[in-house]
Amino acid sequence: MNRLVRQVALAIVACIALIPSARAQYPPGYGGAGWHGWGGGSNGGRTAAGMGAFAAGAGRGAANLGQGQMENSQARAQNAQTIQGINEYNYQCNQRNIQHYYTRMAEKQADNVNALNEIQDRILNHPLEGDIFSGDALNAQYIQLVNPQVYGKALDLAQKPLRSDMIKSLPFEYAVGGITYSLAELTSRDKVPDVFEDPAFDAQRKSVRAIAQQLRDESTVQRKPSQATIRQFRQALDGVKATLETRSNATASQKLEAERYLKALYGLTKLIDSPVYDIYLAGVDAEPTVPLCEVITFMHAFNLQFGPAKTPDQREYYSQLYSALASLRQQVNAPPPPSGPPPSQPMNDNRAANFYGGMSYQHVMGPGGAPPQPARAN
Repeated sequence: MNRLVRQVALAIVACIALIPSARAQYPPGYGGAGWHGWGGGSNGGRTAAGMGAFAAGAGRGAANLGQGQMENSQARAQNAQTIQGINEYNYQCNQRNIQHYYTRMAEKQADNVNALNEIQDRILNHPLEGDIFSGDALNAQYIQLVNPQVYGKALDLAQKPLRSDMIKSLPFEYAVGGITYSLAELTSRDKVPDVFEDPAFDAQRKSVRAIAQQLRDESTVQRKPSQATIRQFRQALDGVKATLETRSNATASQKLEAERYLKALYGLTKLIDSPVYDIYLAGVDAEPTVPLCEVITFMHAFNLQFGPAKTPDQREYYSQLYSALASLRQQVNAPPPPSGPPPSQPMNDNRAANFYGGMSYQHVMGPGGAPPQPARAN
């Protein structure tokens, strides 16, 4: 079968590092790690849970993180605990972003807290037709299914076949909101590395915080931030990096801590750019039907969500898919989402810094790009 279908494996550094003989590069034809493409599933010799264990962030990682050229020693330094941590961190940021979205919907009502809980319950459990067609109801089900506590079980149970033409017609969109939430949290927290308390950074810290909030607002209102704001944020980080390099009075450990924090901001900023996933979505044509588990894996790998349905066919597909996702959520007994608004205080989570901190600047700076084309069978 065409290698594009059977051997696509999108490898981020974390995924590659799970292999004992890890080398920091894309495996041949993408085979050997990560998501294996359409047509696998539990009946293809690879369990859905096995695919899912590697999947989280794999697509955006392969497309955006260093083009697979990270130093071998750094690749080997990553471990399963680090990968689990960053996957859970990404999940929690996306979940908080959804809560933030519900909060904005409830702001127009006098009793915000009760309105928020009612909106969340309605979209998750009793959606209106508009909630389904907007993608909100499907996204609410999806975020429950990728909860790390039930993700593997969900994939094993998600064997309902879906027509390939239906999958290609779904209006997927890149879920950038969780990433901009993370950037806003990292830049607004009270406790930052000691070096950045130096007055030399005062103006830069204020600017970085303001632009991070602008990214957050733009991704909430228009579903993705503008390229101008993204460039502005990267330029602001470049200024912080230049100032950091002049701080000769900082100790080696202080400078290392500051660099790990700064690399986390750079790394997350690269993820704002949507990876190129159309080529992998096109590969579904080789299969007449695809199990639901592979659609979930595909979305998880590329950090996708359901966008608004715009055509009659898309609305019909959403109605069918919502029923399948809701039924699956009941089967896995997913834990309920947190109620109330997202926490107002920064969560002070250092997993992003731990993940990106061991990378070199060249692999976390600058815009992302597409991975090389997978080889085709002769």
